[in-house]
Amino acid sequence: MLGAALTALTLAAGGTFDASSPPADAVALQNLSAAQIAALAQTGAVADPALGLAVFAPKLGAAAGGRLELAGGGALRVTAVRDARAFDIYDASLPEGGDDGDRLLALYRLSRFIRENSAGRPFLLLGRLGVDADDKNTAVFLDLIEGRDLCVDHGDEVCAPRGGRRDFAVVAYSPSAPGRARRGAGGVITRLTRAFFRLKPAAEPAGRAEALAAVAAAADARLAEARRREAGWSWLPFLGTRDALRGRDDERRAADLREQIRTEQILCARAGGR
Repeated sequence: MLGAALTALTLAAGGTFDASSPPADAVALQNLSAAQIAALAQTGAVADPALGLAVFAPKLGAAAGGRLELAGGGALRVTAVRDARAFDIYDASLPEGGDDGDRLLALYRLSRFIRENSAGRPFLLLGRLGVDADDKNTAVFLDLIEGRDLCVDHGDEVCAPRGGRRDFAVVAYSPSAPGRARRGAGGVITRLTRAFFRLKPAAEPAGRAEALAAVAAAADARLAEARRREAGWSWLPFLGTRDALRGRDDERRAADLREQIRTEQILCARAGGR
């Protein structure tokens, strides 16, 4: 991988680097404090104070390209250019808490964010997704975007977990890996070949229908739980009224999410997604 066309480094809280001599073309940072965000802003990094995320890539013409906010986490999209070829970098830090359904629905929202913004162009997703490599939700997420995790090389995990959680380096799928990701330089270093710039997300990935079915099941469970809580609160005086209103909001959001997924399932079926 000497002479890589693009290198990226993922650093978590406490990670540092010399902005005058960065260790990679792009440095993605997570779990940053307000003071760290302020310091990075002076270097020209694209940062999101509310999410605690930042991407330092001054030689790639990095610019803010949108954000996704989730309960306890989110993702930052940065647009970049290398040799007149545009691509996207996603810096993510998703919540680890909650049950499997919560984590899957968070991954689903991240998949939508990527598909909506990176249609027809290469992308590199860096950071933590709140799951491990062998988690069933990881497989569903990769099917939703037809992605390839460069931290899994020939079936072996090469980005050792950090503090009980592991990092990801995900690109659009290709039969042969367009690079490698390994732990080093104080974080996870990803080296990509020029083949990366030819990768584009599939419009309807194989396996997406099955992945959406798994997401729909999680959304159904969320909606049923919201309805159960709303019914349980409504009979209580005073506090019950307040909680019932909150419960109705939760139910409405859960119903809206379920309808969104149902619509995607219909569109996927019409497109012949397997």
